[in-house]
Amino acid sequence: MHTVILILLTAVYLVSLVLIVRKLRDILKNPHKYDETELENRADDYASKRDYCRFFKSLSHQYSGVGLFLSFLLTALSGVLLWGLDRLIAGNGTPITPGARGVGILAMLFLNLIVGIAIIPLHIKTPFFAVMVDGAFDGSRRDIWRKSLIALLILFAITFPFFTLSANHYTHYDEVGITHSAFFQLDESHTAYADVEEVWISVSHNKHEQFSALHYEVLLSDGRRANLCNTYFDENTLAVHRSIEAYGSCSFHIEAMTEEDLTYLREKLSDEKLATVLYIFEGMHQAPDGA
Repeated sequence: MHTVILILLTAVYLVSLVLIVRKLRDILKNPHKYDETELENRADDYASKRDYCRFFKSLSHQYSGVGLFLSFLLTALSGVLLWGLDRLIAGNGTPITPGARGVGILAMLFLNLIVGIAIIPLHIKTPFFAVMVDGAFDGSRRDIWRKSLIALLILFAITFPFFTLSANHYTHYDEVGITHSAFFQLDESHTAYADVEEVWISVSHNKHEQFSALHYEVLLSDGRRANLCNTYFDENTLAVHRSIEAYGSCSFHIEAMTEEDLTYLREKLSDEKLATVLYIFEGMHQAPDGA
C-alpha cells in the first residue's frame, strides 16, 4: 500500500504540472478566451456600488475574507487526506502520527492561498469573484489568469513534494513489530520487537530549561532511530514499550527526570498518564491501571 500511494501521488504531481503548463500555453496562444470584457465591466460596476457586508469593514475585507476561508478549508481537507493516508498505510496496525506531518499541511497552506484567492475565483464567472481576483492581481483579466497560473506552477512544484513526503512519513506498530518510514525515506523498514537492541528514553527542555517533551527513540533494524512520542507518552508508547520489554534483550538508555520535570508532569497529566510516564521512565514492575 505504501508503494501504491507513493506512485499515485507522484503521478498526480506530474500530471498536474503538465495540465498547468498546458493551461498557460492556451492563455498565450488564445488570449481572446481570457479577456472577458463583459465580466470586467460588470465587476467594475459591482465594485463601484461598494456593497458592504455587515461582517466586514470594507469591500476589500469582504473579498479577502472569502479567499482566505477557501484557502483554509482546502488546507483542512489536505490534513484530513494525510490522516486518511496514514490510516490506510497502517492497515491493521496502529499509527503513531509523526510531528513532521505539519510540514505537509503548512506546504499545502502556501499552495492553497493562490488556489483560494485566485484559481477558484477565476473559474466562477460572477462580479463578486471577478473583483476579488482583480484586487489580488493588477492588470487585465487575461493578465490575471497568466499571473495566477505562473504562481500556481511555481508553488505547486515546490510544495506538493513536501505533501508527498509527509504522506510517506509514518510509524505504526502491531503485535509483531514496528514499521517506519522517515521523512526523506522512500521505502519503509520493519523491525520486529525481538530485533530492537537499544531504546533511548529522555526529556527535552526549552531555552529556559523548562520541560518541553518526552522522547522514546527506538533503534530500528536499518540503523535509523524513530521517535515514537510527540510530546507525552501515551497508550501507544506504553504498548510498544511493553512489547519490547517482553523480549528482555534490549538495552534501555534512560535519562533521569529532574524534580522540576516531575512537578510539571504531575500538574499537567492525569494520574493514569503520569503512571504511564513513571512506568516507562523508572522501570516499575507493575503496569499502570487499565493498561
